[in-house]
Amino acid sequence: MKSVCISRDGRHRTNPRLSRMSNSFLQTLKQKGEQIWLTFDYRIEQSQLQRFSLAMGERNPQWQKEVPVSFLLTVGLERILMQVPFSAQIVLLGSSQIVSKASLMEGEIITVQVKIISLKKRAAQTFVKWEIEHKNCNDETVACVRQMVMVRSTA
Repeated sequence: MKSVCISRDGRHRTNPRLSRMSNSFLQTLKQKGEQIWLTFDYRIEQSQLQRFSLAMGERNPQWQKEVPVSFLLTVGLERILMQVPFSAQIVLLGSSQIVSKASLMEGEIITVQVKIISLKKRAAQTFVKWEIEHKNCNDETVACVRQMVMVRSTA
């Protein structure tokens, strides 16, 4: 896989060091199997719920305090993608599944644990399936999200 850097003058340049790093990262993920790959805490803020409700066209005031289940699909995606060392990328969400076990409220801090379920590489595309477990302050699982994304090098 080639990695591309875009220089200040706007030209695309191949960077073999980043290609090696990306391949090394993929090998590390494959070796871990279904172990926890990433863990972080996430505070659910009212402003996030308001923006999410507005984006979804939802006007029900219930969602100003209670977390819509679909909100959990977005929790942590940016942080996960920041951990993937591809220099130039296009990310497409392939599928999502969510199982909600309890409700969450604005202001709660949840622990997010990410496991890589499968990883397949084909030419300039990498398909990654992960499972994201959301736990409340009592260490109880409140939701599980499974997603598949395609990361495509722009080289």
